[in-house]
Amino acid sequence: MKTIKQIADELGMNKQRVYRFIQRNRIKEAYRDAQAMWYDDAAQARIAQEIGNIGADRSASNDADSASFDAENDAGDAVVAILREQLSAKDRQIEELTAALSNVTNALNAAQALHAATAQKRLTEGKGLMSWFRKQKGRGEQ
Repeated sequence: MKTIKQIADELGMNKQRVYRFIQRNRIKEAYRDAQAMWYDDAAQARIAQEIGNIGADRSASNDADSASFDAENDAGDAVVAILREQLSAKDRQIEELTAALSNVTNALNAAQALHAATAQKRLTEGKGLMSWFRKQKGRGEQ
């Protein structure tokens, strides 16, 4: 007779996993004392066989999952390479547009400065709005 811990150690599994298996499959202990539940040879064999079958199924599933993961990983690497190329192209486009925007900003600043200088010159030469009013006033008197 063995305890859950001893069975788990023999199977190389976690004690909690063996306990859950026993509870799920309603396997009765042969003897229970204050500290542990003891299982006979028949219960031990059933636990070992069924947990072993579950482990084999998981192993086969894990192998298939691993192959699938490798294929997905290769496809993922290809997608990442494509996305990096696209990102690099977008970075170049952003640099070109930033340079163009800088040129346009400089041209606008120059045009604004020229306009301001022309307006200032008109005001100082008397060709501004006041000059226009004076001309209008003079026409009305003639």
